[in-house]
Formats: sequence, C-alpha cells, structure tokens
Amino acid sequence: MSGIANSSNVLAAIRERKLAVKEQLQTSRTTMLENVRNLTGTASPQTTNRLQSVSRLVARGILIYQGFRFCSNIFSSINSIFSLRKRRR
Repeated sequence: MSGIANSSNVLAAIRERKLAVKEQLQTSRTTMLENVRNLTGTASPQTTNRLQSVSRLVARGILIYQGFRFCSNIFSSINSIFSLRKRRR
C-alpha cells in the first residue's frame, strides 16, 4: 500500500525535475543565442543549432571516453589480480 501512495510522489517529483530541466535548457538556449548575437551581430537559429549539436557531440565523446576508461580500469584490476596469483605459484 505504501508503494502505491509513494508512486504519486515519485511521479510529481519526476514532473518537477522534467520541468526544471526544460527551463534550464531554455535558459541555456537563450544564453547561447545571446552569445552568438554578441559574436556575430546576428543570431541565426542555424548557428545556435550547430553550436548545440557540437556541444552534444563533445558531451557524448566525454561520456564514451569515461566509459572506456572505466572498463579499462576494471580490466586492469582483474588482470593485476590474476597476475598476482600467477606470481605466488
């Protein structure tokens, strides 16, 4: 019963978070438009979209890099554990 009671709270929290992220994205887009306007004198939506695409690509690249580093660290840890066992024999 408590799970059902809490589910409305969870849904409300998710909606609030979604709205906050939406507002943050809009603020970011507005800031980006202002930056483009300051740099070029005009704010074309295409330029803003390109900048957003590039920033998304960079963010994805960083995530992929971090994922590879994480996997590499795990592999190195496992490898060092097994190499220590081999040395003991």
